[in-house]
Amino acid sequence: MDKLPIDIHSGKLQNWLITRRHCKDDWVNAVMPIRQKIAHAIIDMPENERILQLLKGSHITYFHCKEIIDILKETEKDTKNIFGSYSSQRMKDWQEIVKLYEKDNIYLADASQLLQRLVQYDIPAMNRQVTKDETSFEDHVKKEEEYKKNAHQADRIYHEELAKLGIEGKNFRKEIIELTETVVPMIDEIADDLVDLIPAVQYYKDFSRYTSSQVEDFNRLSLLGLIQNSGGQVTYYEYIHGSPPTSIERPKLIYTDEIKAEDDIDFGDEAEIDFGSDEIDFGIDDVTTELPDASVIEGIARGEFGLTVFENPISMRDLKGELSELEIFLRFRYSQEANPPPISVYLNALEEKDASISSIKAEKIWDWKKKVDAIQQKLNNEQTKKLLKARAFPGYIDEIVEELEKLQLQENKFYRLAEISSQKQKDSQEAAKKSREQVKLFTNALIYLKENIEKDISKKYGRECNIIGEIYNVLP
Repeated sequence: MDKLPIDIHSGKLQNWLITRRHCKDDWVNAVMPIRQKIAHAIIDMPENERILQLLKGSHITYFHCKEIIDILKETEKDTKNIFGSYSSQRMKDWQEIVKLYEKDNIYLADASQLLQRLVQYDIPAMNRQVTKDETSFEDHVKKEEEYKKNAHQADRIYHEELAKLGIEGKNFRKEIIELTETVVPMIDEIADDLVDLIPAVQYYKDFSRYTSSQVEDFNRLSLLGLIQNSGGQVTYYEYIHGSPPTSIERPKLIYTDEIKAEDDIDFGDEAEIDFGSDEIDFGIDDVTTELPDASVIEGIARGEFGLTVFENPISMRDLKGELSELEIFLRFRYSQEANPPPISVYLNALEEKDASISSIKAEKIWDWKKKVDAIQQKLNNEQTKKLLKARAFPGYIDEIVEELEKLQLQENKFYRLAEISSQKQKDSQEAAKKSREQVKLFTNALIYLKENIEKDISKKYGRECNIIGEIYNVLP
């Protein structure tokens, strides 16, 4: 039995020492003055590599103090007198510290407490910090890739929007206002195309009268007729009131070369930007946009009434509706004329159609339909819709400019965030390196304590001593 090793669980080591009366319950009160003396003694130490290593540890214990005395025996040997004592104050201070530690085995209680703290708190906490730093590094690698991807996407969307508007992007407001001037000849061009549809409109009216049971003046597609008669610059005023205004006061588009102070980019918490469908909604189909103040005084067309029927969203909606109505009719009539059912041969023989209807063949109807499709395509062009709205509502230009400026900033913002993530990767790597070094330092201190405590207890009992249990969860 006397030769069996003594196994002590690391979590119960201090209690084991107290219950076996190696240490007193109130050892903590006695150790505080000793630690104060150590703090004072380490201020004046000789230059020695081993001493520097000992002092570098997380906590100086009794076992460190004994090593320091062994080193001082060499560095302070010149102060040793014939009686074997030292006149060096350094040696006296450390000898006193060791003597205080040995009283009531305070050093064992102090060392066991430190060992338990390293096992249960310090090393696990530092291991968690290493994991946290490594996870942070991986997260910022992913973020950097994501930010670079978002930067490329922002640049692509930005240039796509410039292409849709047909501008270079050097001066948004100036370029957009200059581009709105191209709308006038474009409107005239579309109006000329509508003039080519006069026969188609007449054919529609004739056919509608032919099929209608009521004898009345058929007045459909009135806006198309107005444009065909008055041209593309006909106003909304004339469309509503039936006669042209005496004068027109349009909303004015004025370019001012404003110098804006550059706003600092707020990177927030590196929040992600949702590009959605890669489309920027400028609200070009929103006909409920507030129009400028409009009034009609003595034939003067102001505000919404001073706009052309192409620029006013209400009349533009009506125009598109009439074109759609005409297109559906022509498609239907083409289908009837190109592929007539067998019974229509007998019905046509019995019916008397006006020459204006019967003389129109399928090829002509199809030609008209293609012209209607081409006009609809021009009116539904993204650039055309935006420029028409910009001419109608000067404030809309501010909205376009604001959105373009946001897109322009996003690319720079994401590249800057990518740089920040790259720097944080380096910081995380450095932090992880320091944490691993600290884990190594704590582990070496734990091994040092374990070996010395086991050796000390073994000497007291003359038997091998092993500290077991939880300690092996943190030892390599």
